[in-house]
Amino acid sequence: MFLRLIGKIFLKITGWTSMSSVPPFKKYIFIAAPHTSNWDFLWGNLYKMVSGHRTKILIKKELFFFPLNLFLKKIGGIPVDRKKRVNRIENYMALFDKFDEFQLTIAPEGTRNLNERWKRGFIKIARATQVPVILSYVDYAKKDIGWGTVILPENFGTDEEIMDILRDFYSKIGAKYPKKFAVDKRRNATH
Repeated sequence: MFLRLIGKIFLKITGWTSMSSVPPFKKYIFIAAPHTSNWDFLWGNLYKMVSGHRTKILIKKELFFFPLNLFLKKIGGIPVDRKKRVNRIENYMALFDKFDEFQLTIAPEGTRNLNERWKRGFIKIARATQVPVILSYVDYAKKDIGWGTVILPENFGTDEEIMDILRDFYSKIGAKYPKKFAVDKRRNATH
């Protein structure tokens, strides 16, 4: 309760608004975009504080050093070794099977730099686990944080149709650094 109050005060002082609700599902993939700045992490975690959202988030393993690793684990961080060729997608799918409630945040850009080729592993995970994909945002133009479009498993369509929904949704969101943000520009591509 204390952290929720602190989060609300901080948002008010800085002129930001945040949704106070979390999606009404026990399991889902939460897409985090745009991701052009370290500030995105701060605003996203303020949303978690204010709403009580308990999503897990994929974070590069290099940041899990003492004492930062204690903080990252506390906020739901899952270390990802981006250099190792392991079957991470299957590991994430297993987490959905393991828990009655599990929400996973993924930033498909995979970097804070301009990336016009978003990672699509979240689609494979969503299809295999039959969980909704929920599009969240940090909109610097409107100073607003929250979530919007929900793609239910029965409405997945093709990978490209899912990416079209992301392109449409995120084309209206203001990134911290707009020149570093482009929604996946691939068309009719595979993973």
